[in-house]
Amino acid sequence: MAFQNAKAAGFSDPALTRALHGSAAKLSIIAARYLEPSQAEAKTNAASVQRISSPVGLLKALEIPGLERLEVPLSIIDWRWRSAEVRNALAAKGAIQIHAYDIFLKGLLTSKSEAQWPLIDGVKPKFVTETLDLLTREFRRQSRADLCLAYVRGLAWVDGVLIDPASEEEWETITRLSTKAPLTPAECAAVEDILPRLPALLLNPSLWP
Repeated sequence: MAFQNAKAAGFSDPALTRALHGSAAKLSIIAARYLEPSQAEAKTNAASVQRISSPVGLLKALEIPGLERLEVPLSIIDWRWRSAEVRNALAAKGAIQIHAYDIFLKGLLTSKSEAQWPLIDGVKPKFVTETLDLLTREFRRQSRADLCLAYVRGLAWVDGVLIDPASEEEWETITRLSTKAPLTPAECAAVEDILPRLPALLLNPSLWP
């Protein structure tokens, strides 16, 4: 994939857009907050882009005529995308681009505070974050953010990562991390084996109590 400019990312004004998409980085950083809602909607329709909130809508979404890009919620702890049915559907997606969003799960996976985690039975924030820290050290990543980004970028079926940076500092951090190598297929598999299978409720922020 060649370097993606603002026009290719679906934005009309490069001055209002930050977009990066390289074959090594496998990353699209799109600050949608710079667009007016009407502009964003028009560009989305024109580009034949659809967004789903869980793997449940994957099969139906992939059948939409003229679909060019599908945006899916995906994080390092999201085991829902590993089922045979989902993987088979993704393998048969053809030219449809799959872009991942919410890779830090509303910031939970990179936060230093456990207080912001929703109270969900079967979820122990400290255990999850300690496991992520262990994997960060094991694979010599700079931080949990680096690990989470490297994992998603390392998945063969993911064509891009969408991030709306909350600050200039976050933009600079993600841009820097995007130049690092993604996890290898073997490392991605190891991550999936080590991380616990958490309740599906945690993986869908719209359902959090």
